[in-house]
Amino acid sequence: MLKKNPELLYYLAALCFLLAAVFNLFGGQLSSGTVMLAVGAAFLAVGLGGRKKKRQDKPDENGRSDAETGNNRRKPE
Repeated sequence: MLKKNPELLYYLAALCFLLAAVFNLFGGQLSSGTVMLAVGAAFLAVGLGGRKKKRQDKPDENGRSDAETGNNRRKPE
């Protein structure tokens, strides 16, 4: 499951850090809550970035990816 969808780990890490941030912020620990919020947002951004890159590298009708053909321009979806 993780080999097909590795960004799932980034989403889970982001969720854990964001939940910890909420608990810290409402618990009165503003500095650690802010750090947890930033780390959770970073994990979320990394997970979304990996998903976006995987979509761009779809094989064409001949089975070749964009990296193999040299076509790096975005195609309309």
